[in-house]
Amino acid sequence: MFSTIRGDMVEIGNMRQNLALVDKKMESKRSLKDMINGLSEERKKIDSVFFNNDTMVNFIESLEGMAKKTGVSLEFSSIIVNKKTKTGPVFRFQLSGDFGKIFRYFSLLENMPFPVIIKKAHITNKDKGWIADFDVVLTTFVYEPDKETKPKQD
Repeated sequence: MFSTIRGDMVEIGNMRQNLALVDKKMESKRSLKDMINGLSEERKKIDSVFFNNDTMVNFIESLEGMAKKTGVSLEFSSIIVNKKTKTGPVFRFQLSGDFGKIFRYFSLLENMPFPVIIKKAHITNKDKGWIADFDVVLTTFVYEPDKETKPKQD
């Protein structure tokens, strides 16, 4: 009888050890899952700075949103994508409005949350107000060779 009890106690001890190991594994899985979720959020933040063929529209919408915010009229003339040089696309656009509003737009453009290079900023006074021509390069554009940028049809 004692040997049976001793055998049962050993078995119970082994089961407790296994249960403790399972608890540790489950806690590790929870920690790993929390870490992955945290990394997912960090990746979203990093991805929001980089653009590709699919997300370039977000940058255009940001430029348009700044135009609304500053009260200027925005008109795109072209978007030049040079796949050979792998430099970011060049956005050519024109603003029209009051000088102060155009200057405010320029200030917002310089302080966008994404790195851009303003290659050209030419402001002239016309009969009906001020006009500014811009060439802006989106430097965080990631080229995806298997995808082509297609113009959006209205």
